[in-house]
This record gives sequence, structure tokens and C-alpha cells, in this order.
Amino acid sequence: MANDQSSIQYVKADITVADRPTDPLLEPEIVKEHGLEKSHWSKTSTIIVAEFLGTGVMGLPYATSRLGWITGMVCCVFFAFLSYYSGILLHRVKLIYPEVQSYSDAGKLTFGPKMQQILTVAIYTNWFINLPGFIMGGASSLISAFSTSSTCYYEWALFIMVGLIFPLQLRTLDSLGFMSVLSNVSCVIVVIMVLADLAYNGRVEGIQTNVGVPASTSFIDGYGKLSSFIFAYQGQSMLFEVIREMKDHNEFPKALGFSQFTLMAIYLTTSVIAYYYQGYGVEGFLPFSLNNGWPKTTSSLLLAFHIAAAYLFTNQPLCNRIHRRYFPSTVQDVSILGRLHWLIVTGGIMLASYLVANLIPFFSDFTNIVGSLLGGPIMFFFPCAFYIQACRLNKIPIPRADYIICILLMTVFTPTTVCLGTYSAVQSLVDDWSTFGLPFDCYLEGYSHND
Repeated sequence: MANDQSSIQYVKADITVADRPTDPLLEPEIVKEHGLEKSHWSKTSTIIVAEFLGTGVMGLPYATSRLGWITGMVCCVFFAFLSYYSGILLHRVKLIYPEVQSYSDAGKLTFGPKMQQILTVAIYTNWFINLPGFIMGGASSLISAFSTSSTCYYEWALFIMVGLIFPLQLRTLDSLGFMSVLSNVSCVIVVIMVLADLAYNGRVEGIQTNVGVPASTSFIDGYGKLSSFIFAYQGQSMLFEVIREMKDHNEFPKALGFSQFTLMAIYLTTSVIAYYYQGYGVEGFLPFSLNNGWPKTTSSLLLAFHIAAAYLFTNQPLCNRIHRRYFPSTVQDVSILGRLHWLIVTGGIMLASYLVANLIPFFSDFTNIVGSLLGGPIMFFFPCAFYIQACRLNKIPIPRADYIICILLMTVFTPTTVCLGTYSAVQSLVDDWSTFGLPFDCYLEGYSHND
């Protein structure tokens, strides 16, 4: 979007040295000195898709089945545009403050040090809470691939952790770039195989679908299912880090637009075909809807790889930040000590993720909780708040349409999503605990969560 840059006048407010990012590695000239600006827009686009396209796509058909054809399809498109719009707002903030490299930087420069501290905790929490979802999805994928095995869910999760140890030692997003291509290709193959298998086996006689919201879906439950779409399109908290590693920051809108269109196409296709063939009975984790056989095994293994890659992309910036905070002297150190510090950080985060993945092992409940409680504010509220405040401080006029949209997202959409969505998700989690059992109980069939 070329007019992003031309429409913003660089009327900078007086910013003291104390207001600048405190981490020297976040200054633009230092970023260039360390050679972090490497990614072409096309590579950046694949990285964005890899970060967004995690386990969320596997839960969208289930959410669609509880919302009906019209609402489900509208949500796929609507949240794609909202995700794109919030990313564009972040890019505009980057144009106003080139030194911004993270959400916390944007918070400090627009609202002060206290906001920086709040956002640091919020973003770290958001990044971390997504990691158990990847372990959960990976374990569920292995359960789906080896459905006759007597291995428990928590044991499959341990296998996922072991497989991640070595690739976790790669310390930049650019070094993981090759995996983003393989991951995206794997996910597309998975979607094609799953949908082809559903089509091959045909619709079950008497399958039920609904044009509108099913009568059995209450208002609270329906609103809670919107969180699945928020979760699927959530990833804005990492976009500043993604822009940081681009060769040309002005090409970010192109990368963002291509990635969001790709995500929308994948989500729409998956939801439409899966819901058509499985109807109201589609599982909360889509691979569980397949019949046993090589398509189910192969697609589930490829999905496990894709989810592992998504874990790596989400984990990298989080561990990078923690490494800078607790071991600042070895951030760029490739010696044994630097590698040991990185191993301690990545190992600790992985162990904590494993514990959370077993406390909330129900896939759709997890995605709804994260989408409502954290996804809403990070995807809607903060990009709008940063943009409005940055323009106000720098005396940049805000277009009327942008102002109206931002106010609605901040004052209406975010509060209702957080309150109603979280309430619905927690209520569903409590019901599932009473139905399926407590954490670390041995279940062999996975946590599909199908009402």
C-alpha cells in the first residue's frame, strides 16, 4: 500500500533520549550493523503465513458448524480484513517512529514507560500462551496419525518436545526462513489431503448443516466461537519483529496483503469443504474427522511438522527477548556460553509450555480462551491506540474513516470479545473437565471436543 508512506507527514515530536528504546539492539543503525535486515517481501510474506497459520485452521470448521454457513463464511472474510487493517496501522506507526521494533517500544513512545511495562508483560504472555497450543496440536496430530497406539496424550507431547530441541537453537527468524517455506507447503498439502479424503468418502446420509446459526447455539456460545477466528488470524504482536528483518520496510504492506489473502483462502476452503461433508458432527480438531488409513496418517504427520515449525517461529522472538533481559552479554555471542544461555531459555519455555498444554488439553477451548482474552486486545485495541496516539503526538491528521473504525474496535469490539468470549470459553473448559477428566489423565483418542 504505497499511500501509507505518502499519507503520513514526518512531523516528529520532541523525543528525549530517555524516551528511546532502552535496548541498544533495537536501534535501527545497530539492527543494520548486525545484518538483521535481510528478508525480501516475498520471504517476509511466507514468514507471516507460517506465524499465523498454526493450529487455528484445524478448529475453524468446528466453529463454523456452530455458527452456520452465513456467519461462518462472513467471519472468515471479516477477520482477514481486520487482521490486515491492524497490521497496516502498525506499519504506519513504524513510519512515524522508525526506531520502533516491538509492541513495547511502541507503547513507550506513545504512552510512556508504564505502558511499555504493561505491554511487555502482555506480549510475553501472549507469545508464551500460544506455545502450549502448538504442543497440543502436535500431540493431537500424532494421536491422529497413530490412532491404534496405546500412547497417552502427554507422552506424545513429550515426543514433540524432544523433536524441537535442536531446531530451537536457531536464533533468528531469518535462519528459520527455509522452514517457513516447507511449513507452508506442508500445511497446504495437509489441507488438500484432508479435504480430498472427506470428499472421497462423501457425505454421510442425513448430514446436518445450517444456513444460519443453529438453534442449539446460544448467544454466548456463538460469540465464543468468534474467538476461533481471532485466534486463527492472530499474530500482530510479532509484526514489528518481522518488519525489523526486512530489507525494505516500505514493502511490508505488500507482504502483509499477500499473506492475509493466502490465509483467508485457506481458511475459507477448509471451513466450506469440511462443514459440507461433516456437517454439525465435524470434530474440534479436524484430522479426527478422517477415517483411519494412509491419508489420515500422512496428513497428520505433515501437520505435526507444520505445527512444530509454527512453534519455532513463535518461540524465537519470545526467547530472544528473555535472553536479552537475563543474559544481555551473550545475546550475540556464539560461544559455548552464549549457546548454553540460549538452551536454558528455550528449554525452560518449552517445559512450561508442556505443563500448560496438559492443564488445558481441549483444543477448541484453548483457542477460544487465547483468542478472547489475549487475541482481541492485541489484534484490535493496541494497533488502534498506537496509531491514534502517534498521530496526535506528531500532529498528523487522522482520516475520519480510520478514526471511526479505531474507536469502534477499541470501545465496542474489544471489550465484548474479551468479556463474552472468555466467559464462554472458560465455561466450556469447565464442562469438558467434568466430562473427559482432569489434566494428565491418559486419553488415547485425543481431545477433539465435539459436543
